[in-house]
Amino acid sequence: MIEAAKKYPGEIVPYIALTRQSAKNIMWPALEEIRRLYQVPMEPKESALEYEMTVNGKISRIMLIGADQKNFIDRLRGPKYPLAVIDEAGHFREHIESLVDDVLDPATSDFNGSIMLLGTPGPVPAGYFYEVTTKASLGFATHRWTVRDNPHMPDIEGFLSDLKKKKGWSEDHPTYRREWWGEWVYDPSSLVYKISDYNISDKKDEYLDWNYVLGIDIGWHDQTAFVVLAYSVDSPIIHVIQSEGFSEMIPSDIAEYTQMIIEQYRPTNIVMDTGGIGKSIAEEFRRRFHIPIKPAEKKDKLA
Repeated sequence: MIEAAKKYPGEIVPYIALTRQSAKNIMWPALEEIRRLYQVPMEPKESALEYEMTVNGKISRIMLIGADQKNFIDRLRGPKYPLAVIDEAGHFREHIESLVDDVLDPATSDFNGSIMLLGTPGPVPAGYFYEVTTKASLGFATHRWTVRDNPHMPDIEGFLSDLKKKKGWSEDHPTYRREWWGEWVYDPSSLVYKISDYNISDKKDEYLDWNYVLGIDIGWHDQTAFVVLAYSVDSPIIHVIQSEGFSEMIPSDIAEYTQMIIEQYRPTNIVMDTGGIGKSIAEEFRRRFHIPIKPAEKKDKLA
């Protein structure tokens, strides 16, 4: 990424991870270490998660992005990129194909640039990352390595022996083969949440009168979360109808999304965590958008 930023003055090199926080945790320390060890003339802009490098009077940028950021695919449209990197590609959802084919392919074409998809295999041998790493016809050159190729582990065999003993794994255990050997292995156990029958309920009874409640938890780098619950005075069961979240939503975005949910479910109550900045946001929603926010009761919240 640094070489691409130096070679193409004034251009952007995006690094895309599953979340904004994981992009920062994975790549920010690595770039900082390279900058310090090799005296690379690039300047960190931590609030924007970018490194800037002045080359021939033009500013090149290495930009760290999370797939959890609101409209992150649309935010990548427009600029041209000499290189784009997607990390942990095996754990992206189906939108990764649209990201590569509809956005990054056209964006890198001006430079005859490169798109790198990195990561360990996912729990099921299927999906876009599986296709591009197993089918040469899709045009991706494939490079593989295992834990034994790591030069920073002094006793790899001893480590692996202890790991298998501690976990009770054989050489054929799916997690061992996937995470340490980089092999595509079908592993249905990793896809199932281990829950008890107590937590399982049928679909809500459509013959009952259901009321809806909307809960909102404000975030920025952490997601702003929206949860819709359904309850009935004639049933002891509360159903989670909808649960989703988005990063980097400004108050007007949150209000707009809240109004969409209101139109769909007509909730009897809308509850928000009004701690900190949430109090002023809730008040703006009441006055400007006429959304009747109620503060969440937190007296029994665990520390």
